[in-house]
Amino acid sequence: MNIGINLLFVRPGKIGGGESYIKNLLCGFTKKVNKNFNFSLLVPKALCKSWEDYENNDNFHIVNCALDNTSAIKRISYETLFLNNILKKNKIDILFNPVYSKSVVGKPIVPCISVIHDLQALHYPGYFNKFKLIWLK
Repeated sequence: MNIGINLLFVRPGKIGGGESYIKNLLCGFTKKVNKNFNFSLLVPKALCKSWEDYENNDNFHIVNCALDNTSAIKRISYETLFLNNILKKNKIDILFNPVYSKSVVGKPIVPCISVIHDLQALHYPGYFNKFKLIWLK
């Protein structure tokens, strides 16, 4: 099974806990993974070097994505327009989104698993403006 891991959101030193979470998770995968699983790490081309250590493991493959992920709008637009093609081209069977990220329009061509790290907006909506609440819901 080829599992795609969407790392297009990672901006080293900018997202804090999410970056630490995924690096620790991937470290665990390198030690405990079944040899029947392969991981395709979808990363922005400019950040490929920061993930190259995983290519020393036969179960990991870096997928260079032509994305400038300096803003959420650029990333979401890229995912909306190109993610399904990347999944198809790399024969990915399932997509893991380590953050709450999904295409704004259209449906992914493979099953997706997303992680929701924070439900604060549901419990304390008064702390968020209307746009942010819509986004988080």
